[in-house]
Amino acid sequence: MGERAAKDALFDGFADIAKALANGRRAELIDVLAQGERHVDELADEIGQSVANTSFHLRTLATTGLVTTRREGTRIYYRLTSDRVSELWSALRD
Repeated sequence: MGERAAKDALFDGFADIAKALANGRRAELIDVLAQGERHVDELADEIGQSVANTSFHLRTLATTGLVTTRREGTRIYYRLTSDRVSELWSALRD
């Protein structure tokens, strides 16, 4: 990959993250997850959305690398991928 292509990929990745955060429900999910790991039922209840709708938003956030998952039995738990995501959210809120 040439320098121009690498630069394009980097900035396209930044834009994808910005697009993921440009939805109120996804921004709220980031805010809730900044407080700690939760399973999808808890998250849906917290943001007042259906589990299906919440799962859709969480998949979008996972695709951009903002959240990650772990499975425990039949439940899937979500958390921010790193402290850097929390720092990014804090900077946006400020």
